[in-house]
Amino acid sequence: FNEFLKAVSQSPDTLISQVSLLTEAQKSVLPDPTIDLDWSNFRGAIQDIFSDNADKHPDRTCVVETAS
Repeated sequence: FNEFLKAVSQSPDTLISQVSLLTEAQKSVLPDPTIDLDWSNFRGAIQDIFSDNADKHPDRTCVVETAS
């Protein structure tokens, strides 16, 4: 709330949607939402991976079920 009041008092013509509620300290520890964080090494949907493998290796077994 303090950040909002500070921003509005410094620039009263600024649109509310343009005002950040984060402090500089908070901004410094948050990840950039516009970049790929590569947390999971996501390679794609499993059905697409199966399909690609089937295209690359049509004579190989795709899935093997084992007793658990």
